[in-house]
Amino acid sequence: MSQYLVYPVIAVSNTVEKVTCSDMNISIREQDLERIQRKVDSGMYPSSDAVIAKALALLDEHDDKLHAELSEVRKMVKEGVDALKNGDYVEYTDENLHEFFEDIKRRGRERWASGKSGAD
Repeated sequence: MSQYLVYPVIAVSNTVEKVTCSDMNISIREQDLERIQRKVDSGMYPSSDAVIAKALALLDEHDDKLHAELSEVRKMVKEGVDALKNGDYVEYTDENLHEFFEDIKRRGRERWASGKSGAD
């Protein structure tokens, strides 16, 4: 059986409202209270609790995606650092830098001609 904490109903006013329970203090701005009420009034959500639960679920999804992206960036940085440590890189000089840029342009033109983007 699920247990729910019951909070008092908050009346909208021109100030920040606070709901206090034994574990936390929550402040909700008037405009956010109005947004919550509009969601309930639209019929999409049966209660303000449902609106908050959905918002928190979406926040969890966002945080999970952000964490995954950050992990991927850290992995790529580590691979780059490891490659540098192992000498797996190309050093460019004034003499060969032009060739490097021409190669980038050539590959870009080939991708463009094939209809592929760089993200493919």
